[in-house]
Amino acid sequence: MSILNFFRDNEDKSIRILSQHIPSGPAWEAKTRPESNFYKVLRGLVKELSRVEAQIQNVADEHDINKTVDLLPEWEASVGIPDSCFTTTGSLEQRRTNVILKLGRLNGTATNQDFVDIAEILGFEVEVIPGSSFSLFPLAFPLPFVVSPTVARFTMRVQINNAPPPGVFPIPFPLIFTGTNSNILECVFNILKPAVTVIDFVYIG
Repeated sequence: MSILNFFRDNEDKSIRILSQHIPSGPAWEAKTRPESNFYKVLRGLVKELSRVEAQIQNVADEHDINKTVDLLPEWEASVGIPDSCFTTTGSLEQRRTNVILKLGRLNGTATNQDFVDIAEILGFEVEVIPGSSFSLFPLAFPLPFVVSPTVARFTMRVQINNAPPPGVFPIPFPLIFTGTNSNILECVFNILKPAVTVIDFVYIG
């Protein structure tokens, strides 16, 4: 058992654990006597070692993107947040998710499964449909708008199930509200897609 593995809710038990790492014999008998000065020293050591253990755990948590609080700004800066898709505002959970997305997915173009996985991180269920299928029979519904089969080959439809579309200001001011998961999804997908490909986002409520 590690010397730092103390039971913080039971001080005497923690002292017994610590005393097991001290040699036995007449010179060390006081380690088991609560009235002795040596036992009191052990009690003080237990309190300090427990504080050290707590700080070690805190450092470990801060280096875990799923748990970090104090180091979150450093995590964001290291992956280049804020940027065109992500901000440094929002809840801790949202900001951690943003870092995870940039760590794992913004290093190049993605496969269809990558798009599905990214959407799942953001809480969406999506279906990625190759645009080439739009020009083949039987046609799928809802019918997508494509100019020609050639254009269709460079179009990708992403169907987002059970989700509202990104927020926009009412017409005639089509200003996108930033920060929502729908906005982030579209922004990230448009970064990952091949440069010649157009994504048709379809939201199914």
